[in-house]
Amino acid sequence: ALAAGGATAEAYALYDKDLSIQKGLSASDLDRLDWQREFVTATDRVGNAKLAQKLPVEALAVYREGFEVAAKLARKHPDRPEMKHQLAICHRKIGDALRAGGQHGEALESYRASLAIRKSIAPASATAETWQEAIAQDYLATSDMLVELGRYGEALDVAEERVRSFEAIDPVPSDKSSALGRALGNLAWYAILAGRTDRARDASQTADRLLPGQMWIKLNQVHALMFSGQGDMARQEYAKYKGYKYSRTMAWQDAVRNDFASLRKAGRLHPLMDEVETRLNQ
Repeated sequence: ALAAGGATAEAYALYDKDLSIQKGLSASDLDRLDWQREFVTATDRVGNAKLAQKLPVEALAVYREGFEVAAKLARKHPDRPEMKHQLAICHRKIGDALRAGGQHGEALESYRASLAIRKSIAPASATAETWQEAIAQDYLATSDMLVELGRYGEALDVAEERVRSFEAIDPVPSDKSSALGRALGNLAWYAILAGRTDRARDASQTADRLLPGQMWIKLNQVHALMFSGQGDMARQEYAKYKGYKYSRTMAWQDAVRNDFASLRKAGRLHPLMDEVETRLNQ
């Protein structure tokens, strides 16, 4: 509540104090499962605060403290999915800290470790909303890290696996259409970066049907039009949404420029891009 209310420094101090208390409690009785798990949760809060302060090295050290305890709990209680769930969170948070610190290869391994754990507990948790959200984040983090490493084809492969995973869920989650739409929308972007224009077009069209009105999906759809040789239609669509809100903090034209920068970095060039940027700047 303090952090949300703006008293960030005070909140961070309380997080540190709470971590110290939880560390003492967990060390005093290793058989108290609740104390062990509360300590891991406390390391997560403090690590998040360190990352927010742009202190990735300190965040990594704190996250690793929690990881050691979470790993022991997962080994001690192999039949309890919640223990593996907490361990997966630790892996992903370590990945976030490594990524923020520029250690991209190590971050990728942490994200993959988190994803592997999520998949291992899927049969027991496939319909749980928290599991669905968490594994979606793991797939996204893994693909995004592969993009940062310039491994666009592998990023697409991970996104394809995410889409295929919906076929194995029985019964399907109630929000399957929206979750699948998000997965396909993300896949479309990775397909564009990987030069798989046909796949990008198909995925973005399906995503737009499942989640109509989402500007980020619409933008991927327009990119796919451009690279698939439908330049006139793409030109019209880029111009059509000028001035629209892409998100709460970004206009359509800024999102287009950001995406074009990412496309150029990936070597995905098209002569229409310069023209579109010029028109959007007018």
